[in-house]
Amino acid sequence: MAKMRISRISYYLAMAKMASLRATCLRARHGCVLVNKLSNRVVSIGYNGTPPGKLHCADDNIGCLIVDGHCIRTIHAEIQAIARLRGVYEELVAYVTGTPCINCYKALVACNVKEIHCSELYVDTNRDKLVEFYGIEIYRHTLDSKKWKEFFNSQIE
Repeated sequence: MAKMRISRISYYLAMAKMASLRATCLRARHGCVLVNKLSNRVVSIGYNGTPPGKLHCADDNIGCLIVDGHCIRTIHAEIQAIARLRGVYEELVAYVTGTPCINCYKALVACNVKEIHCSELYVDTNRDKLVEFYGIEIYRHTLDSKKWKEFFNSQIE
């Protein structure tokens, strides 16, 4: 029996979900995978957390530093992925576990991201105004955990 092959979108969103498991913020766990649109190769991966070498929200007795409902100690997954890029790419595609906030959206546009795919919705009306202005669309996809479990189990003999 032939094995089912998942789409590139599902593949890269699953990678972003795996990256999110490394997140160190207690409030939210997100991951981001940046892919060269021309070669379909991963060029960077990030997850949300504090800068390298600094104490994490998840460390004992640290916790999140919440201001206006957000942990300001955390650098978002998209920014972490951008910071780890080696070189400049003509066209990138971002695969993110959550819809980017306005600042991450602007940063993704600035580094030549041409498409953004995500699996969880984060409402940001100001960001949505920029989506209209810049024209870099955000596509939402549903990753059903039950469906994924069935898929992975079907692939194992």
